Amino acid sequence: VHGVEQKGILFRHRSNVQRADVESVERDLAYLTSEHASTKVDALVYFQEIVTSEDEESRRVIGSRAGRLISSLLLLLRQIFEKPRSEIPPKFVQFFLDTVIKLCSVKWMMSIVGEQPLGAFVEELMSRLLSEAEDKSREAVEREGVVKLLNSANLRVLENAHPDVLFAILFDLLIKYRRSGTHPKFVSLTVQCFLKVTKSLEEVISLVSPEKILLKSHLYLVEFGADPSKMTDDVGVRTIKTVLNELGKLLGEQLWEYYQVVQQHPTPDQNLHRWIALVLKQQGPTPNTM
Repeated sequence: VHGVEQKGILFRHRSNVQRADVESVERDLAYLTSEHASTKVDALVYFQEIVTSEDEESRRVIGSRAGRLISSLLLLLRQIFEKPRSEIPPKFVQFFLDTVIKLCSVKWMMSIVGEQPLGAFVEELMSRLLSEAEDKSREAVEREGVVKLLNSANLRVLENAHPDVLFAILFDLLIKYRRSGTHPKFVSLTVQCFLKVTKSLEEVISLVSPEKILLKSHLYLVEFGADPSKMTDDVGVRTIKTVLNELGKLLGEQLWEYYQVVQQHPTPDQNLHRWIALVLKQQGPTPNTM
């Protein structure tokens, strides 16, 4: 172990790290949320090296703890941004977010993180992105840099996490913040994330559960679609129609098979059946199947 300086930060670096072992991973997970900056940085460097390695044993050890790693990054993210600015060096903030971006760019790991830890992490990233964009306590250049890094981290999650998990998370966030009625910017950002994931739907359709998307859409409409006069301007309704349009293109008449889950819901559907029929009528027969 020796000292290495990177971006003005001194950390202990374990030379020639090639393979993760359970003891080291467990120790460094604890280091991430410790009170000592040096151990946090050391742990971040360690996980970056191990997660990006090609070693199968390392992937096995990390893979079974991927959710815990994301949860630890979430706790560290909160620690950093909830403390007074004077206590957190800007270089450490940049180093941390750079590392988060690199970790979130590793598809094999991000694609196996479960809905609960990933959902909390995405919500925190989005919340920090919005709050930092409006935070006047940082210098303008520093603030813009932090916002850019947070946005990049969020985009890497959207690109590399499992699409089925992402759709579930985004629907839950849309319903949660739409229900609160006090976070229009968060709702708007959630819709942007929806559109980003939906654009790549053709590439990942085999990994997506259309019945889950339809059921989540139904749950949204049950709660917010009661007033027909407001539906035209409702961002959630517009988002659902966009997703339905893409599903219709890719699945054609097969989409009706997945609609059965909505028919089985105790609250009758007032909208989806009509919208699906319209989408399929406009597009004509589609031979594609999953």
